[in-house]
Order: sequence, then C-alpha cells, then structure tokens
Amino acid sequence: MPGLINEIITNLKSQLENYEYLLGLSLEQKDAVIQNDIAQLKKIVSLENIIINRNRKLEAARVQLTSDIASALGANKETLTLAALAEAIKGQAEHAELVDVKDRLAAVLSDLERENSQNRALVSTALDYIVFSLNLMKDSIENGGAPGAAADRPFFDAKVH
Repeated sequence: MPGLINEIITNLKSQLENYEYLLGLSLEQKDAVIQNDIAQLKKIVSLENIIINRNRKLEAARVQLTSDIASALGANKETLTLAALAEAIKGQAEHAELVDVKDRLAAVLSDLERENSQNRALVSTALDYIVFSLNLMKDSIENGGAPGAAADRPFFDAKVH
C-alpha cells in the first residue's frame, strides 16, 4: 500500500500546483477586470480552461486511487477523506507528507474561493455599470437628447438579483 499512498501524494501535489497556478491567474484576472483589459481576460480564461482540464484528469485518477486505497484498508471509498487516510497511515513514513499536502491544498482552495468571489463581485459591478450606462444612453436617445426628461419611468429595466 505505500505505493498507492505515494501515488496519491504525487497526484495531490500535481493538483496543488495547478490550483496555485489558478490562484495566480485569478489575481491577474482581478487586475484585468479592474483595468477593463478584455484581451488579457480572454488569455486568462483560456489558460484557466487548460488547467481545469488537467485537474479533471488528475481528479479522475485520484478517485481511482482513493478507491484502491479504500479497498486495501477495508474502508468505504465514498467516505474516505484525506484526513481519515492520514489517520489510517499514522506512523508510516508518508504520513507527514500527506498531511502537509492536505493542509496546503485546503489553504490554496480557500484562497482561490475568496479570490473568485471577489472577481465575481467585480464583474457584477462592471455589468451593473454597463446596464446603467446603456439606460442613460437609451433615455437620452428616446427623449431627443434631453437628459432627465424621462423621470416618470423606472430608471432600470432589469430585475435586481
């Protein structure tokens, strides 16, 4: 079983590297949104898709490794977590490395979730501004260029979420 444990550690390290790269891209994405750099956003999204596809393959391999390890341990593959696996191999040479990778992976995923949440908020604000600007232009055109002439109508046509 040490071979399986080493394989899952290697797999998790590869996923960790990919998530760290995604975190860097997420930071770049924030800057691109703030600077309204559409070309840079396209590049970042393209790179993100490549990394996400790599992680999908790694995740499929990790699921298989988890199943194999669960069988070797006599555990349920559906409920075997990294924490439970680390507990099961306590005292073995791979224990510390598995715990380290698990902790680093959790930290990076938390950071990535936070950055993605901030990016969603930035994009939402940018879209709200676009809708606002379009409504101003629409009102101006409909009123022959007289700003504020449509005060008796609602300003936004879109529903607020």
